[in-house]
Amino acid sequence: MSIKKWIIPLTLFIPSLLFGGVYPQAGIEFFLGKNAYKSFSPWMGVRWGVSGNSSVIFKTYFHNVSFDYVSDEGTTDAVKANITNFTLVYYYQKNKLDFYVATSYLGGTRSYFGDRSYHGTVLDTGIEYKISKVFVLEAGIYLLDETSVLWFPDEEPRNIVTSSLKGGVKIKLAKPVTLNANAYFLNNSDDVSAFSYSIGLIIIPFEPAYLTIYYWKYNENTEFRFRGNYLSLGLNFYY
Repeated sequence: MSIKKWIIPLTLFIPSLLFGGVYPQAGIEFFLGKNAYKSFSPWMGVRWGVSGNSSVIFKTYFHNVSFDYVSDEGTTDAVKANITNFTLVYYYQKNKLDFYVATSYLGGTRSYFGDRSYHGTVLDTGIEYKISKVFVLEAGIYLLDETSVLWFPDEEPRNIVTSSLKGGVKIKLAKPVTLNANAYFLNNSDDVSAFSYSIGLIIIPFEPAYLTIYYWKYNENTEFRFRGNYLSLGLNFYY
């Protein structure tokens, strides 16, 4: 990975060393699944404490994606891409309620300002409500507008708009372990609808480390190439 890609996110850590109320964040996430799909995503960020109840967070992700593309003729080609993701989040927490809204820009496959064979924008919002100390309800909306040849490399660039509704629960099993189950209903501008669900564990071995392990099942209303089973792993540090 080019050193230039790290310059911008690294400079974001400087304020956290100089001023109170500013905290660094970082992590690494893996995703494995159908058609040899692999995603390896290190990220860095900074959280600013706006008030006692709210924060603003800036994150930079480096998504390294690869999978086997199966064409309509049955041929298989290896696809690889490097996508940079800049995300700005507003987070609010008070009493039993947690709320966030985030916007993201994703672009490039080689550098910040080089090959733009993939670019997209995201609007993501979610809410959590604590029913009790051990039981939490979740809901959210996710919108993605992307233009690329990434998913269909043998075609001209395509613009696809995807929307997703999410509902879920968190159940605390023990002090460091929480069970998290989610269901997702998706639809896109290509008239493809999908249903996905995930179940996993959030483990906090020590503050501020968060270890996540999830199993995912993805189903579509078409014979799409990515229907199947997935596994995600993450190790993140939230200060």
